[in-house]
Amino acid sequence: MRAHRPKLASTGPGFFEQSAIRFQRAEVERNGSLRADGHALQLFGAVLIPRNKICTSAAGARWTCGQHAFMALRTLLDGKSITCNFKHISVPPKAICSVESSDVVQFLLSAGWAELAEGTTDKAYVEAAEFAQRRGAGIWGDGPP
Repeated sequence: MRAHRPKLASTGPGFFEQSAIRFQRAEVERNGSLRADGHALQLFGAVLIPRNKICTSAAGARWTCGQHAFMALRTLLDGKSITCNFKHISVPPKAICSVESSDVVQFLLSAGWAELAEGTTDKAYVEAAEFAQRRGAGIWGDGPP
């Protein structure tokens, strides 16, 4: 039996050229990838933590940090509407998204549930990642809160 996959939304010419796109429903798939109204999204400024990542505390205890990062992202986004702007630095373009007026990447970085993407110099993102590391949040910590 084949699993039913929803039909992907159409992306005609200029779709990602719009100044901002409001998606009605965001979801985090089991593999950790993001979809919004059927469109695959790649977030600008962050590397999402793989769901199967295991972290080790300073004392040597192993914990499922990837699963915790996945659940944090899912709690933040699943079923909610999001608004995204796109940076045309790659194909497909990278998304800068907000949910309930909160920047998704800034939230994930400051909570320690994502890593700063290589080459990202956006001051808010750099400061959010440094903040998480300083306070030992998320993957930078000793285990779940």
